Amino acid sequence: MIKMIVTDIDGTIFRNKKIHELDKQAILDAQAHGIFFTLATGRSAKNIWPIAKQLELKDLEVPIIGHNGGQIYKFNENGTFEIIYDFNFTKEDNDTIFALAKKYKVHIYSYCANPDIAFVTNRRNPIFVSFRIHSKRKSYTYNQQTCALGEISKMIVFGKTKKMIAFRKEVEALGFPTFSFSRVTNAKQNIEIAPRGINKAKGIEFVAKQFNIKPEEIMFFGDGENDIDALKWVGTGVAMGNAKKDVQKHADKVTDTVLNGGVSQEINKVLKTQKKQKDSK
Repeated sequence: MIKMIVTDIDGTIFRNKKIHELDKQAILDAQAHGIFFTLATGRSAKNIWPIAKQLELKDLEVPIIGHNGGQIYKFNENGTFEIIYDFNFTKEDNDTIFALAKKYKVHIYSYCANPDIAFVTNRRNPIFVSFRIHSKRKSYTYNQQTCALGEISKMIVFGKTKKMIAFRKEVEALGFPTFSFSRVTNAKQNIEIAPRGINKAKGIEFVAKQFNIKPEEIMFFGDGENDIDALKWVGTGVAMGNAKKDVQKHADKVTDTVLNGGVSQEINKVLKTQKKQKDSK
């Protein structure tokens, strides 16, 4: 019996600046049948809310998971939100990772727990312009004077391929989870870094416990490296047809692509099955 459905956003229910209508309807139908629904994404609160609005989410009592499990939000109907779970890097972690970025000459854009602030390796670098526009945050060059302005909850790192491979290897050796990040073009090794022990599975577990829902009663949909932990943790992990094979192999099922409304296809199967079970009792 599925009691909660959780989906990633980008590449799962959202593509080409819109949500597939079949996915939207299936999610609404699931909620109408008493199934809890939430999102688990690498996005921050400001960039989650437009998606929640498009989905016409009715039950805002169910928290939404952001920053790959590093933050969990309770939204209000006007888009304001409260952070109810917040796990960040320590200052020592920040110092270490920014020092490694300098060593390998790669670029960091880091999201702070404070939704108005970001830290970067060099705020004068024009490469950060798109990030500032997208995140709607004021950026500061990270140093020992500015670091007290806020705690960091997620980092995005990009640079030349060979340097990124070496950088990622050293960061992972220190125990930090890393995931591929594809929004920046012209580099194949872009990554997101999360605090030690943080991933989407941890965020889903936190939300599920609020409603006494067990892992085996949860269905999760995802398409990226940052979805693997959640695909493995839930009872039914569903990878998108557009996900890479390295992601699909960790799922219980593989559905159709985001462009074909793959999420809706599996949700509709669940609703049909559970209706039959209910009618047979």
